[in-house]
Amino acid sequence: MRNFLGAKGDFGSPPFWLALTAIAAALVVGAFGWLRAPEETPPVTERGIARVIRIEGEGRADKHRIVVDGAELFAGESLALQQGLIELAFRETGVHVIATAPQRMTLDNNQRVLLHEGQVKLVVPPQGVGFVVDTDERKFVDPGTSFVVTASSKGSEVLVLDGQISVNEHDGASKDLMHEGELCQV
Repeated sequence: MRNFLGAKGDFGSPPFWLALTAIAAALVVGAFGWLRAPEETPPVTERGIARVIRIEGEGRADKHRIVVDGAELFAGESLALQQGLIELAFRETGVHVIATAPQRMTLDNNQRVLLHEGQVKLVVPPQGVGFVVDTDERKFVDPGTSFVVTASSKGSEVLVLDGQISVNEHDGASKDLMHEGELCQV
């Protein structure tokens, strides 16, 4: 007489089909675990003070790292560009910069760039008021506008495209206001 387990009167060992089912289930569970992609934690990228929106030409940061679209730029980092242009945006201030080659500048902090050589066009939104472009000759402070600064061995030049800017000596001695459409060479 067969019992409900499938064996003839033997209650001590499981039926053969039950053992095969358990082995198959174990293999299926093991296969899913083995084939499943390992959980990867995304790499943590350090956020800089500015991000490169686009670059045309080859730019270098601190003479070592090649700058590409989407690159993070950090406080104190120097940029050099022999040809082309670089467009970047400052994270906290929203200041938008387009710099043309030949270009050498240092990103001092969220509110200041040191322009050693080249030309930069800036658009400064309200949260970026007070942004400074520093050249060898003058310090240009923006109260929220757009302007172009050029620096070379011959001196500095600024053109106010919209609004007004403050032109200062490095020691802060004089403050001249320039208005939309005005050009100043120093």
